[in-house]
Amino acid sequence: MSGKDLAVLRSLYLFMAFRGWRDPEIAGKENASPQPPPPNGEHCRVAYLAESTWGEVHFKNVDNPLAGFAPRPIPEGMERPQLVCDGVGSGMHMDIEPADLFPLEPRRMMLYETGDTPGAVEFLTKYRDFWGGCNVLIYDRDQRAAAIEKSSYSQLAVFQQNSAGAVHISGMVCRDPESEQAQHLSAMRQQYLTRFGLSRDGPDHTFWQACDQAEGMLSEALNPYTDSQPINAEKIWQLFRTPWPKGLSKEGDRLHPNQTVEEYTLTTYAICWEKKHMRRVQRDPQTGRMPSEEERFQF
Repeated sequence: MSGKDLAVLRSLYLFMAFRGWRDPEIAGKENASPQPPPPNGEHCRVAYLAESTWGEVHFKNVDNPLAGFAPRPIPEGMERPQLVCDGVGSGMHMDIEPADLFPLEPRRMMLYETGDTPGAVEFLTKYRDFWGGCNVLIYDRDQRAAAIEKSSYSQLAVFQQNSAGAVHISGMVCRDPESEQAQHLSAMRQQYLTRFGLSRDGPDHTFWQACDQAEGMLSEALNPYTDSQPINAEKIWQLFRTPWPKGLSKEGDRLHPNQTVEEYTLTTYAICWEKKHMRRVQRDPQTGRMPSEEERFQF
């Protein structure tokens, strides 16, 4: 393949998606019309604590459909990267198309260009028009961290650590409803509902409300602390493990009668960098249940 062919292939999905198409096979058919994509599924949360009762710790739950899930094996080892960049899904059904579609992934390019959080934020902000559909959390070996919300290709919002050194991201949300990105997201979601004749009491809008609810729980759990009071990491871990709607672990929930895929948290883990320790629970793909006992690893 030529360089041009490769660029076209890498950009094709975005080119179609910005036009309301999600199935390239029907896009060229006579009298075909754009079809609404299926309602979104929940996609994860991440929290980073520079200091806590467990020391420096990274929490995450991974949410996806249960079908096809295979538990991961015991990790053979884990080395602290110079720069950690973790993400959660936060896409939009429709968005304003940027002037150019860049065929390379800025988040991967960033790892070759910088090794610290300020440099990473600067790089991803500079190339903001060439990536989106996700929120990312970044931290370096000096425990400097930041969260970037990037649902849209045209908008970007950066959030710094709170006074206790904590920062977090949630899937499919804009935590500041007054921000330009949140206003843009709301407008595009309404445009999507109008275009496809969908009501505000349907599965899509119900799903978006649940995402905001999960974000509120995590934000509230992290924010009451101050720099003189270390965050209780055990409480954050239990929040990640507690079943929805009291906690962040989805147990096959259907948030709306017309929802076609159940919500599952497949994996929840915490990495304690100072203690070189990892705690993890993984859902049993056969029973659909989370085990009561945690896996614990030393590395």
